Amino acid sequence: MACFLPVGCTLSPDLDRDDATVEKTSRSEASEKWREHVTKEFNREVKYAFDSAIFGIVGQDVLRSLYQHLKEHYDITPDEIPYRTETVFDTLEHTFGVTGARTLSRAVAKRLYYRLNLQFVETENYRLQDYLEQAKKELGLRSTNK
Repeated sequence: MACFLPVGCTLSPDLDRDDATVEKTSRSEASEKWREHVTKEFNREVKYAFDSAIFGIVGQDVLRSLYQHLKEHYDITPDEIPYRTETVFDTLEHTFGVTGARTLSRAVAKRLYYRLNLQFVETENYRLQDYLEQAKKELGLRSTNK
């Protein structure tokens, strides 16, 4: 039977146990690489959604100032935003207030869900990271929450 993951492998019923173990390991490694790839693409989409939504609402100068603040105070670069969403949301909350931060989070989430072809459901009191975790769940990705 041919593997469904991109490893170019086949599993024949007449393989001995050692070959089957190697084959299983190859599948496992390929599966993990595939998950890493999908997660990386998800984070790229998060970054794009963040940039475009924030830019569309507050403009380029405010977005630039937000990036500068994140870098100076939290050592967060724009590419690290998908990995540090709690700190990013807290910064939005401090800068724009609770209502403003939630409005911006919804805008980012709507843009992300649209790009990922997911149905967006507005949920009261959701923060940016809550929407991202929900999207990961719907896509079958691992949660980053410990």
